[in-house]
Amino acid sequence: MEKAMTSMRAIVGLPLIVAASVVGIVTFGAAQTSASAVGARTSAEDTNRCTMAVPPVRATVEVRLPHASDYCEIVSQVLAANVFRTSVLVTPGVLWHYSGATLSCRLRFRETRDSMTVRQSAAACHWLLRHARGWHVEAPERAGTASGP
Repeated sequence: MEKAMTSMRAIVGLPLIVAASVVGIVTFGAAQTSASAVGARTSAEDTNRCTMAVPPVRATVEVRLPHASDYCEIVSQVLAANVFRTSVLVTPGVLWHYSGATLSCRLRFRETRDSMTVRQSAAACHWLLRHARGWHVEAPERAGTASGP
């Protein structure tokens, strides 16, 4: 969890994390209750990936990092306010993108395996690179996709 919080601080800054954490904790608590009721989360791997989606523009951000589900809940609110100006949906435990969506960028966190794949939103790429310390554009030959190996 500490690594996820460090990554979140790098992307959105501490003051915004504090405000968004309150919402995230409430959302996470509700999701945990719901998930345990139906047995939805069965493995730790499910919490290490998620997709944020913006249906009006068919944009997605596929996230692969420890505690990605929590990370996406918070970062989706920041992207909704600062980039998309509309609601951003989160699908925890699943990586996906719209068919035919254009690859905008693949980002890697420092020299780790933590990554984000952004499709159909150059604005999200620019915002993340400008505000997210430690994230950089990944060379295409090292990148993976949700539908690839």
